[in-house]
Amino acid sequence: MNISKIKLSFLIFSSLLVGCTATPSALQLANENQWEMLGYQDGRAGNLQRTADELNILSTVTDKAISEYYSGYLTGLDYFCDTDNAFLEGVTGRRYEGQCQNRPNENDYIALWREGVGQYEFEVLNQMWQETENDRYDDLMQEDTQLMN
Repeated sequence: MNISKIKLSFLIFSSLLVGCTATPSALQLANENQWEMLGYQDGRAGNLQRTADELNILSTVTDKAISEYYSGYLTGLDYFCDTDNAFLEGVTGRRYEGQCQNRPNENDYIALWREGVGQYEFEVLNQMWQETENDRYDDLMQEDTQLMN
């Protein structure tokens, strides 16, 4: 395994680990009336914006709560759509679903995301090839062992 693969593996592992840290659930944030934080988390994760009806399912919302959610969502989406994050989103295998549509940097974001997806697909195919080769080797070793017995 060369250094760039080690770095890429570390980068993917680190990003997944960071994503698994204890972030409050949507229900918890709604119950604590932290609508702006809920919106921020949704936007930063690249999730679709929740509708007022979807927010109402979590907890009864006021117009102010909906406004706070939308404000937080836009701030989080600004983070998600930053071109500095595009490659990482692609290399972790995340699909682009138009989250950055109509933003000035959308084309740059998509280009960098595609580069990341290309790297992701290469790593997936390489892993599949290695597993296939390992299986073939195991089969050959098993055949040799049977022939020797």
